[in-house]
Amino acid sequence: MAGEVVTAYRHRNAPIGVFRWLTTTNHHEIGILYLANSFFFFLIAGVLALLMRTELAYPGPTIMDANTY
Repeated sequence: MAGEVVTAYRHRNAPIGVFRWLTTTNHHEIGILYLANSFFFFLIAGVLALLMRTELAYPGPTIMDANTY
């Protein structure tokens, strides 16, 4: 047993790249995807909040018109 070498191999039909990440059942990768998704939407919400604050800081339309706001 001490002289036996075990090598890891990938299944022939295993998905690779982004598709592997999107179809994973590995709990570590799901956690990473969850954190990345949370951070992405946190940034989007921050940008939208800054746009709304900028719009409300000055009278009259500054960045967006009334229909967009």
